[in-house]
Amino acid sequence: PLPIDPHLDALCAQVEAQPVTLIQAPPGTGKTVHLPLKLLELGRVWVLEPRRVAARLAAQFASREFPENPSAVGYHFRNEKRVTAQTRVTYLTEGMLLRLAQGDPELRAVRVVVLDEFHERHASTDTAWAYLRKLQQTTRPDLRIVILSATLDVATLAAQIPGLSPITIPLTHHTLTVHHRPGASVVEGINVPPAGRRARPTCGGESGRLTPGHRAARSPPIRSGTRDRGPVSQGHSCRCIENGAASGRSSW
Repeated sequence: PLPIDPHLDALCAQVEAQPVTLIQAPPGTGKTVHLPLKLLELGRVWVLEPRRVAARLAAQFASREFPENPSAVGYHFRNEKRVTAQTRVTYLTEGMLLRLAQGDPELRAVRVVVLDEFHERHASTDTAWAYLRKLQQTTRPDLRIVILSATLDVATLAAQIPGLSPITIPLTHHTLTVHHRPGASVVEGINVPPAGRRARPTCGGESGRLTPGHRAARSPPIRSGTRDRGPVSQGHSCRCIENGAASGRSSW
C-alpha cells in the first residue's frame, strides 16, 4: 500500500463535505492515481495535469487498477483522445478543460475536478482554477474541487479561501541497513585492489589490477589517414594511433 491509502476514506468524506479540498503530499504517496480512483464513489472524475506526458502516463498506471475494464480510465488532450462511454476517470490537460467547457459550460458531465501539480502555476492553471471557482459559486454548487501539490505554499492559498483546511499526508520513511561482506576482493565481477594499493587503469577503460596474460580490448579498425604503431608494451596490447597527415602527435 502507498502512504495515502490509509487516508483515502477520510479524504473522500472531506471532499464530499467541502467545496474545495487542498492536499499536500510528497511525490510517491499515490495522490495522482489512488485518490482519483477513490473519488469515483462521488461520481465522474476529471484530473487536470500540466503536461500531456503526465496525463498519459497517469492514465496508464490508473487503468491497471481495472483489469476487467481498462476503459474505465482514459486521457484526453489535443490531438489524442482515449475516452469511451465507460470512462469514469479522465486525465486531461488544463487547456483541454477550457476547450470542453465551450461545449458544456456548466461541466454537467463531471462531479469532481482534481488539479494536480498545482504549484506549477501558469496561465492555463490560473484560468482553469478561476473558471471552476466561479462555476462552483454560481450554477454548480455540487461541483467539488481538489487541489494536489507537493511543494505548494498551503498557508498562502488557504488564506484566500474561507473555511479551507489543508491536509498534509506524511511520507513513509524506511530504514536501510548496509551490510559489508568481510574480506571480499571481487564485487560484481570488478577486480578490487587490496587495501593500500592503488588501482591502475587499463586500456579498455576498466579499473583494477592487470593480471598475467590480461589483454585489453583492441580499438576498432582505423581508416584513412592513420596507421597502427603496434603494441606499446609486452604486458598489454593498446595501440598508439598517429595521424600521418597531422602534426605527428599521438592519441590514445
